Amino acid sequence: MYSRYIKDMPLKSGPNKGELSAPEIRKLIRGHNKLTNIKVPPGLDRAGLIKFLKSKRYAVDHVNKMLIDKSMGQGRGRKIDLEKAERLTKPVPKTEEQKAATKAKKDVKVAATKKREGDLIKAGATLAKVRADTKVKKAANAKKKAASDELDRRVAVRTALAKKRIDILKENGIPTLADYKSGIEKISGGKLLSELSAAKRKAVADFANSVGKKLSDAGETGINVISPGAASIMRDVGNLERHFDFLATKLLKKA
Repeated sequence: MYSRYIKDMPLKSGPNKGELSAPEIRKLIRGHNKLTNIKVPPGLDRAGLIKFLKSKRYAVDHVNKMLIDKSMGQGRGRKIDLEKAERLTKPVPKTEEQKAATKAKKDVKVAATKKREGDLIKAGATLAKVRADTKVKKAANAKKKAASDELDRRVAVRTALAKKRIDILKENGIPTLADYKSGIEKISGGKLLSELSAAKRKAVADFANSVGKKLSDAGETGINVISPGAASIMRDVGNLERHFDFLATKLLKKA
């Protein structure tokens, strides 16, 4: 039944009408992972899945419902279609021995719960209170897990966005924040900028201004000229750092 559901899910409207849907693409990936593993970042929508696969040298053939490996190494040219992916990912029915083992494990868990309840009742608690406390504890654990999952999701989203910002700068030949910091570190030798000699401060200011010009040429605004003065150089050099994300955000909106 699930197999039929997957086959009936090509996009029926919009600019990608007739192409594979996100669930179908994920099905192809899961089937492919039976042969060799593709680690997919969490939270990707359909467009994100296709872009990610392209970055890993995979192509989605919507017409033939295939995932094609276009890499140069071992497995080059490997293809997997939706029908084969469904066969590979179809749950294997449990044997009688496996069913018995699962039941035994469940029975042990039930017995342990009853024993814990019995021990608490012997200690003076009522069965109703024990079960109420257990319900509250389960709810609290579920809430805690949900909060942890949401935090993980947000971290993953922020990490993905940070990578996109770095990538868009590199694609346009613009220094990244890491490049900028590395250049400052190389000139200063890790010392406080305000404590450098006048010649070193000028070298830092010249480097920072050259980077600032590249950001300005790429469309960033509000960048001030950095002075080599001991009183202002640390502040000015630091202020330039925020403009990397500002510019990357603008470029991503245009892309």
